Amino acid sequence: MVYSPVNADFDVDAFVSSWNGYLASYYQTLDGVVTSGAGVVSRVATEYSVNPRLLLAVLEYQSGWVTESSPASETMVYPMRVYEDYREGLYSQLSWAASFLNEGFYQWAIEAISIWTLTDSTVVEVDPTINAGTAGVLNLMSNLTTAETWARRPLRPAFTNLRVALWQPIRLCCGTAVARKPDPTNIAIAV
Repeated sequence: MVYSPVNADFDVDAFVSSWNGYLASYYQTLDGVVTSGAGVVSRVATEYSVNPRLLLAVLEYQSGWVTESSPASETMVYPMRVYEDYREGLYSQLSWAASFLNEGFYQWAIEAISIWTLTDSTVVEVDPTINAGTAGVLNLMSNLTTAETWARRPLRPAFTNLRVALWQPIRLCCGTAVARKPDPTNIAIAV
C-alpha cells in the first residue's frame, strides 16, 4: 500500500495512456498548473505516500476512469463518488481516498482499529487476521459503502483486467521487486 521502491519503475503516465480511458484525457489545474490525470495520481501518491497502483485500482473500482472512455456521468466531478461540494475534482477525491487508506493502514499498525462504521451506520468488526494494507483498503471502502454492498459488490470485468495489469508484473521476494512473466492463474493483490 505504501509508495515504496517497488514502484520505482512504474510509469503512471504510460500505464494510464495504455488503457485509453477517461483518465488519459483528463486534466485539472492544480496550483495554477494544468496537470494530466496521471499527473494528479502521481502527485497524490507522492503527497500521501500511497502506492499509485492502489490509487488507480480504487479509482477504477469506484468510477471506471482508467478503462472506460465514457464513465458514468455521476463520476465526472466526483470520481470516487464522494458527493461533497468541497471535494470536486480528481485531486480532491483521490486525496480523500488516500487519507482513509493511510488512516486504516496506520491505525491497524498500532492496533487502534477494531471496527468500521459503514455509511449507513452499520458496524463491522475487523477480522484480526488481515494485514495493514488490507486494513487500509477496507477502511477506505467502509467510507464508501453500506451493509447491503459491503460483502457482495460485484467486480466489473474491466476492473479485474486492470487489477491483473497493475499487479501481475511484480512479485515481492525478500523485500525486492522482481519482474516475472504474467501468470493468469495468480491474480492476488499484495497491497
